[in-house]
Amino acid sequence: MSYKITLRIYQTNPNAYFCIVEKTVWNHGANHDNGGTWSDSDGEQVLTIGSSGTSGILRFLSDTGEYFLIAVGVHNCKRWCDIVSNITPDMTGAKVHPEYYTI
Repeated sequence: MSYKITLRIYQTNPNAYFCIVEKTVWNHGANHDNGGTWSDSDGEQVLTIGSSGTSGILRFLSDTGEYFLIAVGVHNCKRWCDIVSNITPDMTGAKVHPEYYTI
């Protein structure tokens, strides 16, 4: 079963502007061919994934140098999400993403 997760980003802080600097996709399911893709559709970020056990991360950077990331995915056919704030520049999505799947 495929899934689509749509994120709409609102800029509400007048003191900082955030932009997406990295997008990642991770598949932890049995069939690694059922990965996913990020796309931009009318200002929304859309993660399309091929199966449960897959997730995506968007990493943001503000014009004041602050980083944070948003992780979304599907596990056991249920959607989940997480926000990680106050990350350092070396904590890339590619580096953090596998940590969601370690025991």
